[in-house]
Amino acid sequence: MNRSERFVADGLKRLRKSSEFRAACDEIVQTVRQENADELERAGLMGRLMLRARMQRQIQARIKRLAPKDAHYLSDG
Repeated sequence: MNRSERFVADGLKRLRKSSEFRAACDEIVQTVRQENADELERAGLMGRLMLRARMQRQIQARIKRLAPKDAHYLSDG
C-alpha cells in the first residue's frame, strides 16, 4: 500500500460525491434504458409503469454493485 493511501471511514460518501462515480451512474442509466428501449416502446400504459419500476431496480442494483456499502475504501492522498 502506498504511504499516502489510507482506509477511510467516509469512503463511500467521498466516492458518491466524485465526478467519476456520477459519470459511471449516468452510464448505467443509459445502458439500462438502451437495454429496455424496444420493450418500453411496445408496452402499453401499465406495462410501461411496470417496466420503469423494473428498470429502476436494475439501475439501483448495478449502482450498488459499483459502490457496495460494506466495502473498504482507500483515500487517494
